[in-house]
Amino acid sequence: MKKNRLLHLMICTLGGVSCIVLLWGFSVWRTRHPNGFLRKQPSHKIYGTGFIKLPDQQHYIAGIDSQFVYLGSKTLRARLLCVKPGTKDSSTVLIRPSDTLRFNEDAAVRICGNEYFIFDGSRGQVITGDIHSGLQSRDQRVPYFLDGLPLTNSIVIAKLLTKGRKSALVTLNGGVVSHSYLLPQQGDGIFMPDGVIVSPPDGKRLIYVYYYCNRFLCFDQCLKLTYKANTIDTVTHPHIRVAENKSNGDISLASPAVFVNKHCATNGSYLFIHSTLKADNETDVTHGRASAIDIYRVDNGRYIYTIYLPDLDGYKLRDLRVCGSTMVALFGPYVYYYQLDF
Repeated sequence: MKKNRLLHLMICTLGGVSCIVLLWGFSVWRTRHPNGFLRKQPSHKIYGTGFIKLPDQQHYIAGIDSQFVYLGSKTLRARLLCVKPGTKDSSTVLIRPSDTLRFNEDAAVRICGNEYFIFDGSRGQVITGDIHSGLQSRDQRVPYFLDGLPLTNSIVIAKLLTKGRKSALVTLNGGVVSHSYLLPQQGDGIFMPDGVIVSPPDGKRLIYVYYYCNRFLCFDQCLKLTYKANTIDTVTHPHIRVAENKSNGDISLASPAVFVNKHCATNGSYLFIHSTLKADNETDVTHGRASAIDIYRVDNGRYIYTIYLPDLDGYKLRDLRVCGSTMVALFGPYVYYYQLDF
């Protein structure tokens, strides 16, 4: 009897020690291999050149060119702030569309050349006007859409839902759909393929970057797919849970979605993606106090290396744009300027 008890005690002890060793080994593995990818971290590829502090955090980047950074406001929707990169010089343009227009909460201003575009997806409306005078020139009625971006002064791109609740990209010329591309569907078809549309200032390419998985697509102006590519992380399927309202059939997120890629920009040669995931060769300090911007070649989608934008005065990155070798980023109320050295 005593031998059986002793044997039982030894087995329990060995089992407990084995569990502790396994848990310790797993924790070490998770620490050293949290996401299964590495980043190239060259030095001296980006330099800060100055900043300007805005009166609030309600501004967003409406556009950028070789002369100005254009800032829209979520509260003062009819005001456009024009800032010269690298300086504190700024001027204000008052957007003066027709008296019948009322800005919805989701309406956003985008700049293309010498014109502004007001995208109001819930109304199915795109307003165009002169950026210098603020006067409206065109009012296009279009299908209801989720996101929009001007490619040229006459062609805009929009993301919308089809009648079957599938996500699609369309080009609109004079309010008429000229080309379309149905995004590859996963799961419910609404949130899974969600992402951001970016285009260089010349509008010759269009890139669609998925928010919740490691994928991006490159198109020409006619929405002809030129290639598919993957970001360097390992998230191939979105980590999203959805819930359906049985009374009306509406689908919503059951829990906050896990972003893989957040803010994106392109200057025509490179694609800049703000990744939220920690690489295996990054420290907790680096990951916690700076935003990793992974850089890819636009012509083939290949990863080049990563640059880091440190938090500014405790604020995290919330928007960025690139024109040529100038990068502009928003941190809380700050507009920060960088010079790229590649």
